[in-house]
Amino acid sequence: MEIGTVAAKATFLLMALSFGVLTYAHVTSDFSVQNVWENSHSQIPLIYKFSGVWGNHEGSMLLWVLILTFFSALVAVFGDNLPETLKANVLAVQAWIAASFSLFILLTSNPFNRLLDAPGEGRDLNPVLQDIGLAIHPPLLYLGYVGFSVCFSFAIAALIEGRIDAAWARWVRPWTLAAWTCLTAGISMGSYWAYYELGWGGWWFWDPVENASFIPWLAGTALLHSALVMEKREALKIWTVLLAIMTFSMSLLGTFLVRSGVLTSVHAFATDPTRGVFILIILILFIGGALSLFAFRAAHLKAGGLFALISREGALVLNNLILTTAAATVLIGTLYPLALRSGDRSENLCRSALLQHDLWTADAAADAGRALRPIACLEARRSARRGTTAVRRGGIRSDCRKCHLLCAKRRPDHGAVRYRAWGLHDRRFADGAFPALRDQAR
Repeated sequence: MEIGTVAAKATFLLMALSFGVLTYAHVTSDFSVQNVWENSHSQIPLIYKFSGVWGNHEGSMLLWVLILTFFSALVAVFGDNLPETLKANVLAVQAWIAASFSLFILLTSNPFNRLLDAPGEGRDLNPVLQDIGLAIHPPLLYLGYVGFSVCFSFAIAALIEGRIDAAWARWVRPWTLAAWTCLTAGISMGSYWAYYELGWGGWWFWDPVENASFIPWLAGTALLHSALVMEKREALKIWTVLLAIMTFSMSLLGTFLVRSGVLTSVHAFATDPTRGVFILIILILFIGGALSLFAFRAAHLKAGGLFALISREGALVLNNLILTTAAATVLIGTLYPLALRSGDRSENLCRSALLQHDLWTADAAADAGRALRPIACLEARRSARRGTTAVRRGGIRSDCRKCHLLCAKRRPDHGAVRYRAWGLHDRRFADGAFPALRDQAR
């Protein structure tokens, strides 16, 4: 037991040392470090040199693990009232999470990569990030995200022991409240920052990065109320443990969405598929393992006490149902575009790059129009179910969301309407294979 406590404290001190070294490199403008060269400049204010440490993928992941080890150290220091076995299991789960993400940093996101030929000046921090919001928003958000890992570890430790009671809820609730408070403050600060930086204007509707923090907040709110019922009435035991697992699981899922590039966002951290695959493996191991353990142990757990339907506890249960339904709705709305793209063959055929071809003659364009019209109308009917709007371009219906199929341009030198291809669902359109397409359309 003493080894686990000492190891948790030592891990935090070592991570703090690593983070301090990276911060020192940013403050002193050490451009031999690639991370500093890409995200700093010698002339920017000191506060932006500090915030630039986590204003990028590599530095933010180091901050993520630092906060994780910080919570582990807090459990080691203030967990003297916990049973020794429970405390040891909690610290063990925290250590496994920290080890996994430390390995992720070392293999895919090392913030200490060096440049052999050190530049004289840095590339500067993204101007959008040169704001006081960057100094406040990410640390608060990560304190909330990662703080729920303690609740997750308590749930796994309790399932390993097979003992869940009111005392367990009493130990979990302060950690849940602390993480929820930090996440609430982080989301509020991020909302204010996003509003005065970019305004609304449709930028933040179903944005995966924003939802990545909102889903754990909804689940954490439900966990906070459920733990209260369990502490007072010893009811909702199984449900509370499941919520503890799912809240941190949603935090891990948010980390995957933000850093994998599988969903497009105006302020995602990274789009490297290699990093995404690594995080996905971590996601499967911890979430899959936790849910498997829960399924194995749930049948052996007692359901707990009963309470009247019309009571304070009944109202809290209704509150839980509303919050979890809201979280599921936001999760489905966030992941729906990913499922849609993977199942939509026409989207996969769509060219992401804008392709410009020679102007077609008016006769060829007319052939293309006649050939494309039945296909385009069919695609428009399909897209109507997706909520997209078909657009008319030169009399030809086009509804591709990534590129315009055809763009009509009227040349001033003659009256004929010619077409320039910007993006094509099939390269044969660009090759002029109109008779074949016309036959297929018929």
